[in-house]
Amino acid sequence: MACSSTGCARCERLPARPDAPSTLYLWPPLGHSAGKIRKRLDSEGIPFETAGDDDGLILQVETDAVRQALIGLEEVLSAEECRAARTLALTPGATPTLADYPRVTTLETLLNYLRAGPLIDTLAHDAFEIGFAPIVFADDHSDVMAHGAQVGFPRLSGESDAVFELARRADLLHQLDRSARIACIKAAPAQNINTPVFVEFQPAAIYDPVYCLRTTVEAAKRVDLPPENIVFTLNHPQGGYDVAHLKNILSYYRDQGYEVALGRLGSGVGALELLQHLRPGYAWLAPQLIDGIADDPYRGVIARKLLEMAHRLRIETIASTAPDSPEASWLYEHGVNYLAISPHPSARTAPIAERHEQAVQ
Repeated sequence: MACSSTGCARCERLPARPDAPSTLYLWPPLGHSAGKIRKRLDSEGIPFETAGDDDGLILQVETDAVRQALIGLEEVLSAEECRAARTLALTPGATPTLADYPRVTTLETLLNYLRAGPLIDTLAHDAFEIGFAPIVFADDHSDVMAHGAQVGFPRLSGESDAVFELARRADLLHQLDRSARIACIKAAPAQNINTPVFVEFQPAAIYDPVYCLRTTVEAAKRVDLPPENIVFTLNHPQGGYDVAHLKNILSYYRDQGYEVALGRLGSGVGALELLQHLRPGYAWLAPQLIDGIADDPYRGVIARKLLEMAHRLRIETIASTAPDSPEASWLYEHGVNYLAISPHPSARTAPIAERHEQAVQ
């Protein structure tokens, strides 16, 4: 979807809810795959038509029974078959045209979208809970250097990482990442945060920073949050990544006057390459690296090397842990600069929609 001159339509537009009626066109990758799909739908009593002379199917998705039957296809198809199968959902009774081609997606994406109703509701109503973790000096826990924005999802179950993973699989990551960034920026002045705020973002959600990040920068200006009070944290990409693209994103933020950080250092591949090319001002150690590190010599060696390297590169390091924990003592002894302390649940902001209802009462 093309980006307009006023913002990114890809990030700012939400799909219809999964329970909206649709006509679904489904093209399996193989005749064998099509046979398994037909057999499963027949066993569930779900009617379908064939699409032309090939193995394609047409279904009217109008009830929860049909949606659950589609989700159940994961039980008979392999993950590769779900990724290779193609689908197109149209308004009921519509037939595909060339203009619909960009909307074709994988069966895997469709099935995750069918699970994403609460996530779409969250995005539609900005129903986030925003908390701010104090980031204190490792040698003086009473001295707050900054705050780390944390996003909660009261309408969804599971941790934040699981919600972002669902968004990625359902092709909603662009919308979620943009909305979460803006929610964090809006919440900082509302909670009287007067230190720099670390705001995390997903690089996979950004096509071109000039367009995709414009609304984020504009949101900061609207709430009078100056660039020196925001540090944008690049969530360490898992798996493959394009270093040139990551550098382009961080360059855009730097050109706007913001500092940048690298998140979850030590959680994936390419840590050395990312530090070399991105040269962030800060680096967050991955939680899975520091959890129990005081009793794990193997992880201790890795963390010591990362801390030593960051120190030599003049990159300040941050770790999320309780200040009175064995991990905090170990990290301080080995040179970490700051500790991020998770906020108490009562310190989180209520969802925006809920705050509006409270104001009306």
